[in-house]
Amino acid sequence: MKIMPVITFICHVSLACAIVIPERAMSDAPVFDSGDQQIALIELFSSEGCSSCPPAEKWLANLSAHPQLFRRFVPVEYHVDYWNQLGWVDPFSNQGFSLRQRAYAYKWKRPAVYTPGFVVSGKEHRASLYQPFPDLKSLVGSKQKSPFRIRVFHEDGLGYRATVTGPRLRAQANNLLVEAALLGNGMVSKVVSGENQGRQLFHNFVVLNLETKRLESEGANFQARFRLSSPGKVHPKDYAVAFWIRDARTFQVLQAVAGTLKAQKKDSSI
Repeated sequence: MKIMPVITFICHVSLACAIVIPERAMSDAPVFDSGDQQIALIELFSSEGCSSCPPAEKWLANLSAHPQLFRRFVPVEYHVDYWNQLGWVDPFSNQGFSLRQRAYAYKWKRPAVYTPGFVVSGKEHRASLYQPFPDLKSLVGSKQKSPFRIRVFHEDGLGYRATVTGPRLRAQANNLLVEAALLGNGMVSKVVSGENQGRQLFHNFVVLNLETKRLESEGANFQARFRLSSPGKVHPKDYAVAFWIRDARTFQVLQAVAGTLKAQKKDSSI
């Protein structure tokens, strides 16, 4: 495990990653519905420049074959940028993801951030020799109900509308954030320098674009709209989208939903 001290940073509760990217249309996206049962969000903070990270990335990538994927848990992988000075610039890294992890550390009163670092529904997973990764049996076996339900509608090429319902939603809406991520699957990196020199790394669930919105009231509904496009420099085998509700005060993730997309053929004008 590699540790980076938290010295000074700006704690951004609302995060919008600044990624300048061409638009790529998505088609055949269904409506994703979380239902009433709690779906956990598993966040991994990682880096291709960290020699401790490949086992965690492999564990997360292998969740693609789990029968309860997107039914009981949603995995996402953020690549931080604070190890880029070690000789290998991670092509998926983003400063916004480093800030996100530091915001968690500040909330938990931790003096440092580290990779690999797991967060489960807004709570830190403290790795140990006996439990290096989150306990999937506990997440899958839990039959808890969520106070909220998320439905996601594909409005047009890149546009999505997430609607949120729940019995106490109107009283809590001002404290809730909805986050949406475009995920890349089946990506392979050949690392030619740094701590992982000579290794070939395989990635699933890599966050390529992340947006955070506050809920807006429209009639009887509370919803948020997103436009999720893919960086032109990456070439996933396929894409997925993930959406979740988070308490802006506690960082607790209250519900999540996700699904796989089918990509159209690339427009010749892009």
